[in-house]
Amino acid sequence: MKKVFIYFVIALVSVGIIGTAFYLFAQSNNQSSETGQTGSLPTTAGIGTAFNQNGSSPSSSIFNSSASSASAKSLTISTPNISVLDYFVSNNVTIVVSPDGTIATITNNNADNISSSKIKNIISTGFSYDGTKILINFGDRQSPQTSIFDMKTKTWTPLVVGMISPQWSPSDYRIMYLKNNSNGTEALTTLDASKTKNNVVIVTTLHVQDLSLLWRTKNDVLLYDNPSVYSFGSIWSFNLQKKSLNPVINDQRGMEALWSTATTTIGLLFTGDSSQYGGSLRFIDESGSILQRFGFLTMPGKCLFSQYNATPSTVATNTSLARPATSTTSLPATTASSSSYLALYCGVPRDQNMISSARLPDDYEQMSFFTSDNIYRINTSNGSVTTLFNDQNQTMDVSRIKVFNNALFFVNRYDQKLYSIKL
Repeated sequence: MKKVFIYFVIALVSVGIIGTAFYLFAQSNNQSSETGQTGSLPTTAGIGTAFNQNGSSPSSSIFNSSASSASAKSLTISTPNISVLDYFVSNNVTIVVSPDGTIATITNNNADNISSSKIKNIISTGFSYDGTKILINFGDRQSPQTSIFDMKTKTWTPLVVGMISPQWSPSDYRIMYLKNNSNGTEALTTLDASKTKNNVVIVTTLHVQDLSLLWRTKNDVLLYDNPSVYSFGSIWSFNLQKKSLNPVINDQRGMEALWSTATTTIGLLFTGDSSQYGGSLRFIDESGSILQRFGFLTMPGKCLFSQYNATPSTVATNTSLARPATSTTSLPATTASSSSYLALYCGVPRDQNMISSARLPDDYEQMSFFTSDNIYRINTSNGSVTTLFNDQNQTMDVSRIKVFNNALFFVNRYDQKLYSIKL
């Protein structure tokens, strides 16, 4: 009888433990379903200010939740049947590079395949300044292959082997890249794709390896460490005329940057946190000095600088926008009139808690998680924010933003399709 009683008590305790666990699990699910993907950003975000008052962590008050979201625009899918890795829009023709390396043109939703050659292990792609030449870097990352597709002749031209981080010139057909030397150095090199002979020039030799580059302006090249939250990186500026190398930012964790040259040179800088979770976002000038801190978190790869020409009605609306919070350093004044300004377009994750809890930029770049974004236009001179897209019924993970023909284009990481919004 005593044994029966003991068994009964054990069974009763077990039922209690299981019941408690089930209750906690149910409560957790209820909380998840209530919060959804909106996180700390209001779902009715309309117009407000992007800059944080005290440079603290992402805040829910950065956008004016009482403002109307009627200005948000609807999306148009530009490539319903084609996956997109990179693209360029010229007049009404969209040129698309697919993830498998095939190339097509799209006119009025009709696709025309112009290159059926498939390419494995694509590292990077890029269009020349006018969109007439396409560069694809692929294969072994230590000694990659690179080829150029000419849109006029519809032919491929292989380039020298070993071009690391190749970048088009912002104004002609030169390509700049890094090449590993046998003595542990890297050669900063240019190649003129408009020539067939004597087209390779070694600009300088760098006593460092594992760099990437960005050809920012005609005479200015940025060299930077590949970003990771687990290491500290730096950015250097190399002047092609003076052959001088100068530090821009030193020893920052998980650093990623986006740069504009439309008016005053300004950058958007992400740096990881010492905890290895989340990070911070800020405007910097060309020397790396902080101009403004942001009150939200996103990745520079989800943003784009572009000159915005406002209509008279838009200018009238923007006159009542909130002014930016004070900061130790102010933003540089733009040379544009009140009806035109340098804009920062950004896909901003609705769930700020999720992105602030990720190991950035590694988790995002390695596709460990996806985001559901709203899209905003930010006036870089005063921080005013205009909502372009905030449809809670559509899930868009914004990447590869570009502006063509007064429309904003981007690739959705969920389905790899190209979408656009009229500005």
